[in-house]
Amino acid sequence: MKALFVDARPLVAVVNPGDQHEAEARQALQRLAATRIPLSSTEHILDEVATAIARTQNPRQAAE
Repeated sequence: MKALFVDARPLVAVVNPGDQHEAEARQALQRLAATRIPLSSTEHILDEVATAIARTQNPRQAAE
């Protein structure tokens, strides 16, 4: 499995209104949205990772 680095600074700037990089971050997110690449929240990604780990620990459940 390859490591994937995701720069979350633009997301943090958007979540914290008034951040000095907020306008730049909003523009970056708008450019990403325009590419139609599906974006997932950190919570969703963590949930998927936990599910994948659970499936490796319990193969019978993965078949269901």
